[in-house]
Amino acid sequence: MTDHPTCAQLENEGDNDDLQHTMAEYAAWIDYLVHYEGHDGPRRIRFIDGNRMADGRTEVDLNKPADQPLIKEGEHYEVIGSVLDGTDPSTVHEAVLAVAGCSPSVLGEAYNGVATGYLCVGGDGMPDDQDAGESAESEYPMLLPLSSDFAEMRKGWIEDGNAKAHDWEQRRIRFAVGNENAFLAIAEAFALYEAVYLEARRSLDEAVKALIARFEAKVATSPAEAPADGPNWFAALIAGAGVVSVTIVTGGATLPWLAAAGAIGTATAALQEQAGKSPTRYEAADPGRWRDLLHGFCEEITRQLEQVAREIDSIRQNLVSRIAAIRNGHSLAPPAPDESIKDIPPHGRNIVPDQLSNGVGRWLDPKVDALAANSREYQAGIHAIGGADWGSSSRFPAIPLAGRNFGDRVVSLGQEAVDKHNTMVDYLRQHGEALRYVADTAQASEDNAVGVINNLLKSVESVQPM
Repeated sequence: MTDHPTCAQLENEGDNDDLQHTMAEYAAWIDYLVHYEGHDGPRRIRFIDGNRMADGRTEVDLNKPADQPLIKEGEHYEVIGSVLDGTDPSTVHEAVLAVAGCSPSVLGEAYNGVATGYLCVGGDGMPDDQDAGESAESEYPMLLPLSSDFAEMRKGWIEDGNAKAHDWEQRRIRFAVGNENAFLAIAEAFALYEAVYLEARRSLDEAVKALIARFEAKVATSPAEAPADGPNWFAALIAGAGVVSVTIVTGGATLPWLAAAGAIGTATAALQEQAGKSPTRYEAADPGRWRDLLHGFCEEITRQLEQVAREIDSIRQNLVSRIAAIRNGHSLAPPAPDESIKDIPPHGRNIVPDQLSNGVGRWLDPKVDALAANSREYQAGIHAIGGADWGSSSRFPAIPLAGRNFGDRVVSLGQEAVDKHNTMVDYLRQHGEALRYVADTAQASEDNAVGVINNLLKSVESVQPM
């Protein structure tokens, strides 16, 4: 019982994180209570020679033997063990380690990967297209002026092919906005997961501190086995994570983890508010015996960690539903390029070839490059979460299991979005190639027409007057 590694294994989560210190203090208390031989403090006694308590008990916890001069060891009682005999104080250590281990170190890297968008976050301007698709008010609108950029690219092309190109671009935008919202939904889930983790740590810290305060009160105010005044040592951890929402606002920059433009702080505050409203808030009175006090605490810790696991499961389930709604409100798959824009006979084209060709280079090619780079960010984020360590706990297996299930689902949904994104980038590149083909064909037609006219002029000039 003297070796309690919890405090050494815990990592601090910021300047206001006291759990490491709290668990060190808890370990010291357990060591003190278990090794009663080295002090004149709490121990379990049995009365001898017919002595007993007024209520008939022959075994009790004696908290401060020195304050009982009329009850002498060897004459009136014998020490039979620690006041914690029959309990397992390591349950508290295991609970804290189970929670601490469920936040992978790569979570920030994964968040930054999927939160670095292109169309909906970090864009320059205001939404310019109401047809981009939207399935809920909580979606992120398109900020990049994509439609007007494409229209500028095709300026000078007036015919059916231009209209077909426009129609395909709008379908592509509709899909792209939805797919980017899928990544941002994953980013929100990461932020909410971290909020649940931080709130669980905070609540465990407060709970263990209250238990320690109860220990102190028993020694200070209760010389023999009796309930001692002190704070209620536990309250509900968290509740209602499924109804908490967070908003990712990146401003076009990769965010430092835990900043998230206030997303984490907003989520943890919302979780605390939900916990405060919970009708199942738990409060415990001191049952008198040290063993019963710690046993009851461990039972409630177990119930609360089961709740933490359920909250993590709810984040996963809500993410699945959210992305399904996004897909239904947009396009399930990127639209294949419309090759028919190349089928219009050259003589029917009303086009300025240089303007279209140069427009592709100015407006479309940079977007292909940017989206390809964006894809690498997405893929890095998904790979990061795919390699996450969600911890392990033989005492509280539901916590790491919930984390692994969350991670596996994120990888599945995220990789699907990455693959769709890559297909979309390839299709956009093909669209640019089709537009260049149109421009080249039109240019060739113009060149051919000019050649015909020049040949006619030469023929005319070669005719000698009679």
